[in-house]
Amino acid sequence: MHTKLSGDASGTVERIAAAAGRAGLDFIVIADHTRSEGAAGRAEEGWYGDVLVVVAEEISTDAGHLLALDGRPHRYALGPTARQALADIVELGGRPIIAHPSGGELAWRARWTGAVGVEVVSYSDVLARSPWPRRLGGFVAYPVSPEAAALRWFTTQSPALAQWDRTTRLTDNRLPRPLAALGAVDAHGPVGWFGAPGYEPLFRSLSMIVWMDAPPAPGEDGRKAAARLAERLAGGQSAIVLSAAGGVPGFRFTAEHSGRRTAVPGQLVRWRSGWTLHAAMGAMGPYRLVLLRDGEPIASAVGADLEHVATEPGTYRVEAYRTAGPAGGGREGTTPWVVSNPIYLWPQTVIAASRLQLAPVPPAPPIDADLMLEPGWAAESDPTSRSSLAMAEDGLRWSLRMPRAGAVGAYAAIAWRPERPVNWSRSRGLAVRLRSTRSWRVSLRVWTLDQQGRQRTWERVVRSDPAARGSGQHWDRFRLLEGEQPTGAHATISDDLRRVTGVALVATPDRMKPSTETEIEILSIGTFGSDWD
Repeated sequence: MHTKLSGDASGTVERIAAAAGRAGLDFIVIADHTRSEGAAGRAEEGWYGDVLVVVAEEISTDAGHLLALDGRPHRYALGPTARQALADIVELGGRPIIAHPSGGELAWRARWTGAVGVEVVSYSDVLARSPWPRRLGGFVAYPVSPEAAALRWFTTQSPALAQWDRTTRLTDNRLPRPLAALGAVDAHGPVGWFGAPGYEPLFRSLSMIVWMDAPPAPGEDGRKAAARLAERLAGGQSAIVLSAAGGVPGFRFTAEHSGRRTAVPGQLVRWRSGWTLHAAMGAMGPYRLVLLRDGEPIASAVGADLEHVATEPGTYRVEAYRTAGPAGGGREGTTPWVVSNPIYLWPQTVIAASRLQLAPVPPAPPIDADLMLEPGWAAESDPTSRSSLAMAEDGLRWSLRMPRAGAVGAYAAIAWRPERPVNWSRSRGLAVRLRSTRSWRVSLRVWTLDQQGRQRTWERVVRSDPAARGSGQHWDRFRLLEGEQPTGAHATISDDLRRVTGVALVATPDRMKPSTETEIEILSIGTFGSDWD
């Protein structure tokens, strides 16, 4: 959902959390369009009464929208391409989620590779795909009963559900992989002259169950609680509930082996004979439970309990439907009332192949122009930090200290500033090799002049570690810092490379903890890929 910080929504965090509390929710995930504002435009994560607010970010890319769940604050715009946005999210420690993949003009147009989750049920998708008569009927019913309107809209099932099954299925899939399914209200609040849909009615229409060993509770540190919850959401320990069709009493889905091992949704477990799958509601009612293997129904039961002995490996999940009650979604042939995430009973070889492996870090490219041989290097810092520069046997030694508290604008840096702008338009990027006694992340910044002569700052986060691994940072990986993005355009550093006015390595409190004191050796830094003017 979105707050007024997105620019296209009406609610404040406090009012949205209050609406969630009235709807009986324990948590909400706010994913504003922060664009290039980074941390400056983010809602505050933590407890609002009894409601836990998890803060994510919705990113607009050339292939649709991505959610960055549980990523660190940053000061640059992510993307603009899907590939770059995925890499940015992972680099910031976040989890990429594909938003409303079938939502008309907003539909995701790239492959699902790289994401850890996808919204398989969302208001954006069903509204975009509903025929006009059904969509209009829902809006007419909304003032009288928002839940009835939601059920009318959710009669249309999103094709994302079938695509998710194809992606995660074991049968005839050369490389299946686990992928968490999420549900999203994509609420913006009463916006415009129509004034609908509001937050609270949407909260009562679609929700999620998350299974946790120890659920977060007020009194626990809000950020730690949000991180634990985000990990479970991204890991698929959850189920989606079409709440407009009624509350779900104690739904659970497990797999047991010989009474000694239990698996839950989101888990990958080694296949062997003897697994028994069990789905159940906590109370009797007009329910129909359906067990699916690789997206195909293999067993069903009318009532509150379903048990099935698995005879072959596969991706197993459960759908629940209402056999009585309000008409619309939640019935067979429509958006299911409950969609669980799968339990993956896979052969060990498939489990090993499905896990994402980090590619080996390529060696740093040869440097065309060694900046360490150039005059103009100096240490810089704000009054609360400390930074000094000295010659070392293998290069330069940068000594720095962060302030005791994360003061606004605190930084320590070493910077190279040439006497006049230089032309790097024929180079491909900067090669950097750093060494330190432990791993650190620092910002590699490049200053340029735009066509109007205004200075712009570009950033790429790089690592310093004991192994002193070098890396080549291509220009397309640099991001323009907050507040410097031109209106209505997404600038790239390639636009400005004819007038480069400096380079810096910068440490800030959002990269290093307060009171950090350390030394980093700069072994090499320079352009690569062509001759240097």
